[in-house]
Amino acid sequence: MADDLKSVLTKVERSQGKKRFFFAYATGKRPDGKGDGDLVISTKKPKKDQLEEKCEVKDFYEGFCWSNEAGDTTYFAGRGKKLSTKLTAKMMLLAKKLTTRQYEFAIPTPEQEAAAEKLGAAEESEGQPSEGAEGPAPTGQAPSGALGTALAGWQSARQTAIASLKQLLKAIVQAKDPEANAAIIQVDAMMKNLTAEPKTPQQVADLEKYLDTDDVVAEVELPNPFGVTVAVRGPLLEALTPLKQAVGSS
Repeated sequence: MADDLKSVLTKVERSQGKKRFFFAYATGKRPDGKGDGDLVISTKKPKKDQLEEKCEVKDFYEGFCWSNEAGDTTYFAGRGKKLSTKLTAKMMLLAKKLTTRQYEFAIPTPEQEAAAEKLGAAEESEGQPSEGAEGPAPTGQAPSGALGTALAGWQSARQTAIASLKQLLKAIVQAKDPEANAAIIQVDAMMKNLTAEPKTPQQVADLEKYLDTDDVVAEVELPNPFGVTVAVRGPLLEALTPLKQAVGSS
């Protein structure tokens, strides 16, 4: 099943935000000792008994998932029971144990979830060659001029910041400290809060406020026992300055 999960997550990433997939997630002890719970992603709606084969299924969640245009973050929207940041962090840890790869999972904003309702279902292309599988496919006209330049600058600074946060997260996980769960959740939540494509004045203002005032942003930059250097606030606020001007004049 590890290869199946890795394969389908690759399909989600390669869809580049054009298709929705079904998902089912359950918490509960796994007899094989590979973490907690089970995650199934499919072009068909998974059944609860599929997960019962892998874990106790204490809590069960289902819904849809899709990637962003860059293919580096997968969003999970629950139907009925909503997911939480804590649960998506556990899902990320489980996926890494089952596939040996670190993935980025996030809960969509209401706007992102509403936009995803218009996406086609993944099974529409099942059995057909995957469009864009060999490389990025155009998803619309990219911003140009001052906005395009400022957005590229933000994304570059964001990528550097997230790389250092991933390195810190990896070090925390490898330390296997039972009291480190809170730190794992906080670092994961920070990566989720760094919007990949802030194109509106409100999105930029929210990012600026978050970076300026959030205590965790300041704490994560303090010296840590793992020797990982993290720089978030300064570089990202600097990258936001031209973006703030660009969205204000667009």
